[in-house]
Amino acid sequence: MRSRFTMLALAGAGLVAAGLAALPQLSLPAAADAGPGFVGGPGRHGPLMMCESADARTAAILAFAKTKLAIRPEESANWDKFAAAMQASIEPVKQLCAALPRPDFEHPPKLTEQLALRDSMLAARAEELHRVRIAVDEFYPALSVDQQYIADRLLLGPGLADWAADLPVPNQPPPF
Repeated sequence: MRSRFTMLALAGAGLVAAGLAALPQLSLPAAADAGPGFVGGPGRHGPLMMCESADARTAAILAFAKTKLAIRPEESANWDKFAAAMQASIEPVKQLCAALPRPDFEHPPKLTEQLALRDSMLAARAEELHRVRIAVDEFYPALSVDQQYIADRLLLGPGLADWAADLPVPNQPPPF
């Protein structure tokens, strides 16, 4: 008898746990998860993700790069010009963000609207990348060989950074 009571209690607890786990999903509007093209859905995926704190992210990236490159006071004029160009490079994205439609969970965007939004996003990001490339092309030659070595590895993601770690370090003899 006691084992039957234990089994019923465990089964009941399992049903309650399953019900509680489903509650957050039930409280969301049905159209809230309209897919990756939907503006401002749960979890802030999509275009609003690139809009939030764009200035702060750029400032953080610049602070990190300035520290990693060990910019000296005599290099600060060149750095300041580069940093200003980098901060200006996000203007196309900021303009797009200002024009984004607000989320409408009742009427998610049609496929054609989602594709048009993605096209606009990619065009803004491409313009941003173009501006970044111009700024880097002007800044990079002024760096020392050691700074260029570090800069060459700043954009490498996992895996590529490990590969690059095996490359020879400038101004040092080979390890053999």
